Amino acid sequence: MGRRKKRNTRMKTIKRKAIIAVAAFFVVFVGITALGNNTVKGWDGLIYPGVTVSGTDISGMNKEQAIEILTKNHENAISNKKINVTVEGKTYTLDYSKLNPAYDIEASVDEAYAYGKDLSLFGKFNAIKFSKDKAFHFNN
Repeated sequence: MGRRKKRNTRMKTIKRKAIIAVAAFFVVFVGITALGNNTVKGWDGLIYPGVTVSGTDISGMNKEQAIEILTKNHENAISNKKINVTVEGKTYTLDYSKLNPAYDIEASVDEAYAYGKDLSLFGKFNAIKFSKDKAFHFNN
């Protein structure tokens, strides 16, 4: 009978440790999920870290702010550019402003804003916390 009692005691100890391990895993999992969810919610409506459009960092901005800063930084830059065209040895200079150039800033911001938004909760968390630079360019 002594052996059986030792074995039962050992089995109860093993079961107790298994239950504690499962409970600890569950608590850690719930904690990590809650942390990830709170982090991701903090970035709702904002462009994820490390995102640039044509060299301008728009991380942490909402769409309106990004459109405003990109318009301010790039609207006149394209108008001030010139094109040199050489035909039969003669060079002609054309002003971009006469061509009515335009970038589709809103479409570029929409594309930058969408970056990472289609990922799972953990994918979004990784995109936010361990961001890698993501460069977008203006759509024409």
